This record gives sequence, C-alpha cells and structure tokens, in this order.
Amino acid sequence: MNPQPTRSTQPPSRAGRSLLLLLGSLCLSLPGARLAGQTYTVDPNLQHVFSHSVAGGSDFVQDLAVGPNGSLYVVGQFDTVDGVKRGNVVRFLPDGTVDPSYPNGGIYQGGVTACALQDDGKLIVGLGVTFNDVDVPFLSRLTAEGALDPTFDPGEGPINVDFATKIDKILIAGPDEIYVGGWFNLWNLEDEVSGLIRIRGDGSRDATFNPEFFRDSTQYPGLNSAEIDTIRRYPDGRVLVCGYFDQVNGEAWNDIVRLNPDGSIDESFQIGTGPEQPIDPNANILDAVIQPGGKVVITGTFATFNGTPVSGIVRLNEDGSIDPSFTASFSGAFFAAPSKMQVDSAGRLVINGIFDTVNGEPRPNTARLLPDGELDPSFVFDLDLGFNVALNMVLNANDEPVFGGGFQVPGFPGNNLLRLAAEVPGQPSIADFSYSPQEGALVTVDNPTGDILILLASTDLANWTPVATNDTRLAEVEFAESAADPDPTAAMRFYQVQTAAAARFDLDNFDRATPGTTPDAGSPVGEWGFPAYYVAQGAAEANPSLFTVVATSGFDPSGTGNSLKIAGSPTSGSNLPALLPEVIEETNTERVVVRFDIFVPSGPGGGCFVYVGGDHGVGGYDSRTARGPQLAFRANGQVMTYDGSPAQSQGTYPRDAWLTVELDINLRTDRYALSMGPRGGTLTQLAADVGFRSGAIDHIDRFSVAMFADDPSWLAYLDNVSLTAMP
Repeated sequence: MNPQPTRSTQPPSRAGRSLLLLLGSLCLSLPGARLAGQTYTVDPNLQHVFSHSVAGGSDFVQDLAVGPNGSLYVVGQFDTVDGVKRGNVVRFLPDGTVDPSYPNGGIYQGGVTACALQDDGKLIVGLGVTFNDVDVPFLSRLTAEGALDPTFDPGEGPINVDFATKIDKILIAGPDEIYVGGWFNLWNLEDEVSGLIRIRGDGSRDATFNPEFFRDSTQYPGLNSAEIDTIRRYPDGRVLVCGYFDQVNGEAWNDIVRLNPDGSIDESFQIGTGPEQPIDPNANILDAVIQPGGKVVITGTFATFNGTPVSGIVRLNEDGSIDPSFTASFSGAFFAAPSKMQVDSAGRLVINGIFDTVNGEPRPNTARLLPDGELDPSFVFDLDLGFNVALNMVLNANDEPVFGGGFQVPGFPGNNLLRLAAEVPGQPSIADFSYSPQEGALVTVDNPTGDILILLASTDLANWTPVATNDTRLAEVEFAESAADPDPTAAMRFYQVQTAAAARFDLDNFDRATPGTTPDAGSPVGEWGFPAYYVAQGAAEANPSLFTVVATSGFDPSGTGNSLKIAGSPTSGSNLPALLPEVIEETNTERVVVRFDIFVPSGPGGGCFVYVGGDHGVGGYDSRTARGPQLAFRANGQVMTYDGSPAQSQGTYPRDAWLTVELDINLRTDRYALSMGPRGGTLTQLAADVGFRSGAIDHIDRFSVAMFADDPSWLAYLDNVSLTAMP
C-alpha cells in the first residue's frame, strides 16, 4: 500500500472494473457473512445524491420507469442530483450516469409523484405544478427528447377540490388505455370521479370507465377519502385495484376489488371481509401482483384476510379465496410489512419491505420468493435497510431490482435510489468495511483473482483521488486511510474501489502454450531477440535470444503447464528484451509493479539477471546506461542488487523451487523494493533501495532477462510475467 499517494482530480479509467462505493463518515455497516446462493450487492454504477435546496424540503424518489437499453427514469421530490439542478425528473443512462440533456427545455417545479413510460419513449408524469415556469395540469407528458408534449391535453386534469391532490399510480395498458390512480374527485373541474380514471393517448378521459370508490373516514369528516395506489391489469382487460376504500359502486368492498373492462365489479372475485388488522383498523394493502395463471399475491399491514391469520402476505385464487398452498411468511422485531413486489421473467416474486425473516430465514428488507411462496435460496442480499423501505420498485431487463424512496443505505454514498446486481463469482468483492472519526476508513476486499486494486476517495462524487493501492495480489486486500486530513471537506468522504489498469505487458501464457509453439505473437520460438530497429541503430546486439518452452512438470513435480526455459552462454548476450507495447512515462504513472515467477535450478550454472529498462532521456537503448532496477540470481543461491556500484547481497534464495518476485518501481524517486519467496508460501521480505544505474528515469519501455560476462553460463525458467502501471 502506498503510504503517501499522489492526489489527482482525474477520475479513474473506465477500463478498470468498479467494485463498490463506500461512504466513509456516515457508514454503519456493510454486507457481512456470505450465505448460500447468489449474493447480490448494491450496484456502484447507480449511486447518486438527491437533495432539496430549500431548508426542510423533502428529497424522496417517488416513482421509477425502465427505459430501453437499460436507461432509467426517476421522478420525485428533489431539485438537485449530485449537486446539479434537475427539478424532480431525471434520466439515467445505461451506465448509471445522469443524462444531462433530459428533460429538454425546462424542469418541473413541485413534487412529481408518479410516472409511466410509453413504448414510443414519451413519459407521462403525475403531479408537478409548472414546467419551465409554465403552469401544467396534474397530468402532463414529455416527449422522447424530454420536452413538454403539446399533443397531450388533459385540460385541468384530475384534481381534489376538497384537499391536496395525489397521483399515486399510472399504468399504461395500450396507446389509448392509460389508468391513473390517486386521491382526486374531479376531472377537468367538470366530471365527478373518485380516485381512478382511464384516459386516452391524447390525454382526454375515457368516460365509459367510471367506477365509484368511497371511504368513510373520521379523519376528514364529510369528505370522500378513497385513494387508489395499486393498479394491475389482466391480459383479458380486467383490472385489479387496491387502495383505501370500503365501498365500490355502492357495494361493500375492503381495499381490493377486480373490475371488468367497463368499470363494473367482477363479482366472481369475492374476498369476504378482506384484509384486517385488529390493532389498527386502517390496515391496508401496500401492493399486489398478478402471477402467471391469474392468481393474485397481496402484501400489506394486515394480520388476517377474510378472518384467516396471515403475516402481511397472502395469495388469492381466481375466485378471491385464499390459496393455502402459498407458504410465504414474514416476521420482524415489531411487525412485518412487506410493501413492494414485482414478478420477474421466471415468475418469481421480488419483495421489499419491513421484515427480518422470510419463512424463518434471515432476509432483512429484501427477498425473492419462488412462485409457490418458498424462499428462493439463489437470491441473497443481507444489507439491513431498517425502516427505510422503498416507495417503489422496478425490475430491469436483467431482473435486477431498482428501489426508489427516502433512505440512506449504510456504507454507500448515494441516497434514495439503489440497484442490486449479482456478484460475479471469482471477481473481487467487498468483504468488510468500518469507519470511525478516530481511526478513519478500513476496507477489506475479497480478491480471489489477485487483481491490483485501487482505493479512491471523493468529496463530491465527481472528482476521485487515488489514496491507496494493493501491490501484492493477495486473495484478501485490506485498505486503510487515516481520518486525519487537513482538507476540511474530508468530513464527508466517499470511497470507491476499482481494479487497476490492465497490465501493459503480460507474458503469463506459457502455462497455456504447447511445448515447441510460439508463446507470444510475432516471436518465433528460438528467435526471440532485440527488435530490428534497435539492432539497426546499433543500440543492441544482433545475437538472437535462445529459449524453449518446456513442460513445467518435467523438472518440478509440483508444477503444472509450461514455462519459458532460458539458457545462456558466454556469447549469447542479452536474452528476452521484451519491449512494452506502450511506453510508461513518469508524467502519467507514479509507480510500476513488475511481477514474475522464476525457477533457478541448483548447480554451478544456475542463475540469471532481470531488469526493467528505459531510455532515461538518452534517446535509445544502451545496456550501459539504460538498465533499471537490476536483480541477479547467482549460481551460489545469492540474491544480488546493482546500482552501478559493486554487487550488494540481499540474502539467499531456495533453488529448485519456484519464487515469486515483485519489483516496485517508484518513477518519482528512482527507487524500488524487492519482495521474494517460494510460490504459495510465506514471502521472505527482502528490501533494498537501489537507484537506477543512470539516475533520473524518463520512462520505462522494456523488461529483460540478461546474462553478463561474470557468469560463464546460466539456466533459469520464467513464468507469469506482468508489468502493471499504477496510479
């Protein structure tokens, strides 16, 4: 780990694989123990901060809509996203970034509470007071480009003349079949309605659909307080409606009813007394979904349904009776209230709400059920959101749930919006995170593939500064950053972990090569030497490098695959002078980490030199001045380093065993550190500060294995070579 990293305002390259975003000073906990099945984690590519510029203003995400190619529409009560003015509507591109061109031509003033996306890309918006300072009704539509659509004219739209108007749900069933639910009692200030209407594609009301809902409430005496917040449509045109009501079309119905396409009650769906909660007479249904086959699953704050005890969830048959084969049950410390549901492409139920366990298994707040109500063990998300449940949820094309609401996820910088993504087996993932004002941040990452990782910090989610890297390719990486920082904005620190840029130079394919074949494109076996350009310039000898690819197991019983056998003689000169495909310059990179495995056999001929080189500003290769950090494995088992002075012994190495070697080259101080030890074993730490032979280095462009005149012959095997530019 780099103890004093260079700070930069440039974001990391998108080539690096992003792992997880972490909030330092507000972090409480992160997903801990891994459970059986597929673990889901918060997608770091959709982390944003929603806020309201008015003191005391709310910043909820109220509704979501999934667009084509993975775009996402978000509406709510916020006027900034990541500190930029947005005005209650924002579109995120498939990579999770904000689309700066949407909306086009203005912003909504006043909270937006519902939305629905048409097939042509137009977005119907519920509520909002003005758009671009022009008054709009409580229903309006944006074009695919985000401008106000003049072809959509609902007149004055839905309104509640007795109290504040609410638009809770918009369901698009077809070009001229759009359902709107909420709390309103007039349409266009003329027609009496009661919380549910159907409109056409031009915004006009379809008066042939006019169900009447009523709720007798002591909270607002003399008012009809019926409200519709859930609308689901059957393939045959019938509509399932849930909300706050106790009468439909003059008949007693409690919070759930099924309507025919003309708005009349479907009497074949009988629910009896429906949902009830003995403690709270205002128990209600929070969501309902129609499963393939027509059965209905409902969730809410009820303890019984038609007199039968349930735990906030129940499945109803086609006739409205309880289906006893549905086995789901929820529990919580105080009460269980599953709230939002979606049916995925496999018929499974994704559920979010206030609960601790599902069918007796720990599943805080989020779970997925199989169609029959059994817990789906292949879905695990063990981040406890507490009481901060979602106001809405959608599934994207990959069946990944996206939640919107008013919450701060512990350990993450964004608020009010999160998307879950399945962790990819074998890739790095966060194992633990902690933060305290005294100790700072501590991030532990499972790193099974041995990637080079970078920890970055930000105070604004826009500019990222590398603060630490791991340079040992361990299976578990621990990052630590002290809380002490002279920057006053460091009180709010965001952290991001990414993989480092891909290795500029990689010769790890010997394990996959067949003996006698070309191990690297363009370099025939037995003729791997200096490129013709350097030979023509007189900067290198014309002698070819002689080597063969051999089966590792042929000389090392513990080895597998193939490796590069390098053998020298007094006249063979330098061997394997591999040039990097891209020069690493000091101005762009602070450190370079070179890693390789080497096997040196015992006997008087065992040994070789390894070095990393560059032009050092002299304009061409010169073996006398261009040798960088120089490491010698001598025939007597001594490890030597050189800096232009006599050889310096750094200890001994075990011959007849694979060693893993790393050179950590700091291009700004011209120093490097050496670590080596047996492959798979505990590394013996040998450290040396050895300057480049020529002094200041301008860039690095080669990794070489070489023989010099002081050793008449040598033999070694090389494998898994990589050179990685670090930030």
